[in-house]
Amino acid sequence: MRLISTGLATLLFVTTAAATPITLTFSGTASGSVDNTSFMNQAFSIIFTSDTTDVCQIGQSPCPLSGDVGDYTTPDPTVNTFTIGTIVPSTAQAELTGLTTSKGVLGPSVFLNPTSNNVGIWFYNTADWLTTASSAYTSSFGLVNNLSLSNLQAFSNVQLGSAAMESTAGDVNFTSISNVSFTESVGGPSGPSGASGPGSSAGAVPEPSTFVMFAIGVGGVLIGKFRRRG
Repeated sequence: MRLISTGLATLLFVTTAAATPITLTFSGTASGSVDNTSFMNQAFSIIFTSDTTDVCQIGQSPCPLSGDVGDYTTPDPTVNTFTIGTIVPSTAQAELTGLTTSKGVLGPSVFLNPTSNNVGIWFYNTADWLTTASSAYTSSFGLVNNLSLSNLQAFSNVQLGSAAMESTAGDVNFTSISNVSFTESVGGPSGPSGASGPGSSAGAVPEPSTFVMFAIGVGGVLIGKFRRRG
């Protein structure tokens, strides 16, 4: 039994070790309002931080089994910070908090729709609040790989007909956005080796399944030895 326990411990350790931080950044120029104060053509940046193991696909556990089935998403809510020019400076340490509904708060999260090739910010598994479009947004990307894109086609919440995003600085409405960029870095703010782009090998990380299969193999060998000794 000691050998079996060791094998299981190895599996647990390796699976946990496969978790890798991810940083997802939306930036560009926006016009709109914060807490009913209007602004025009201000630079904005919205930075989400999560983990590769926390990304799931709607329709599959641990994601909701219904809703926008097929979409990938970060957790509800996903930790974030944002700035908007002089309206919400970095010193404010502001955070998007989501949308309050009769059923509770829908946290802000990052979604990927591989069918329509969209990545954006949504009220978890419901309405989109900010959407960008690119052919690079595929299921292979899956919100768990390095990617850096600029000059994207993008739509704000007002253009999408969505509600304002609640935040610690007040309700945020973007009436229009331009010069929008999206970057995902795996392993930290600049990625493991500062690499970016869907084909970058320098920034690649082993898939969690690789670690799991290795651990299962090790566990199998240990269990096999135990049985033969019996």
